Amino acid sequence: MADDQVPAASGSRQISLDAVQSLADFAQACDRLRAGRSYAELRKAARPRSLPAATLSDLLNAKTTPTRETVSTFLLACGLDDDAAQRPWLAAWERVATAHQPRPAGAERARQARPRLLGVHAAIQIPGAAGELPPYVPRDLDADLRTALTAATAQGGFVLLVGGSSVGKTRALYEAIRADFPEWWLLHPGDTTAITNHATAPTSRTVLWLDELQRYLNHPTGLPAGTLRQLITAGTAVVATLWPDEYGMRTARPLAGQPDPYANDRDLLLLAHTIRVPDTLSPAERRRGETLAPTDPRIRVALDATDAGFTQVLAAGPALIQRWEQATDCYGKAVITAALDVSFPRFDGAVVTCLRLVQG
Repeated sequence: MADDQVPAASGSRQISLDAVQSLADFAQACDRLRAGRSYAELRKAARPRSLPAATLSDLLNAKTTPTRETVSTFLLACGLDDDAAQRPWLAAWERVATAHQPRPAGAERARQARPRLLGVHAAIQIPGAAGELPPYVPRDLDADLRTALTAATAQGGFVLLVGGSSVGKTRALYEAIRADFPEWWLLHPGDTTAITNHATAPTSRTVLWLDELQRYLNHPTGLPAGTLRQLITAGTAVVATLWPDEYGMRTARPLAGQPDPYANDRDLLLLAHTIRVPDTLSPAERRRGETLAPTDPRIRVALDATDAGFTQVLAAGPALIQRWEQATDCYGKAVITAALDVSFPRFDGAVVTCLRLVQG
């Protein structure tokens, strides 16, 4: 079944959600999904959630754009009671709800965003692997992440993923936003000035993407906490990633009488819903990886590595191998290896694994 072909609750008909481009289209699709159920039957099926007759009338007759909660409750009443079943319907709703929203300069729909341009690491290349990235291995943190993102998109908020290098922070964030908010505008500012300019006229249904947050905090003018508060108040969903040492340095309070160079950063980071990303996969995550391993040899290689973590092996290869291969002599390669050992100890095992793959 194609992704845009969604079964009605009765299982007897197909509804093409890609054809839904207007509020009237969405109302018609919802009317087909209810498959003749009366308002009273729908209200009963939705319990303990509330689904008033007036709300149903507005939804099914395209009188007003329904809220996300109303759509989710209606889908539940029609028998679509899990996230996977509701997701394409909510994506269609987002498309309709955002059709006439102003587009921020330089923004694109989240579903159109290219992961590599957002900061997702290129994956190691293994014979037989297809595509730029291997399938996403669901993480234990995904449920908490999506709950936080839902809250941030409902009223504005700041979601921050904190974890070491190449542990999957950016990929997890990308997958969550692409799955749940594909029709939101996604703005990836080049610098703090771009953020400040956007804050003067913020747009609704916009995700502000700040991968490697320290790059913005280290700007000569910094990123004022007041600017972030302004964006959150306007309903912007701010998302970011940060390394643990950067987080610790910027949130620690100085000793009495000592300078406090990170006072602004501390105030800014306290605005965030912070989620920690572990360096290694949990047993449950490894089991999910095992189910996907037959579909992509890169996952198999990363799972089998014993001298480095799963995500580090997947992500460490391309850039590190290229630098190692392009060193002009053995001395240069030795310098690179020593520098990696000192600067990126978490990469050491990944480098060994990836070089073994290159060398055969």
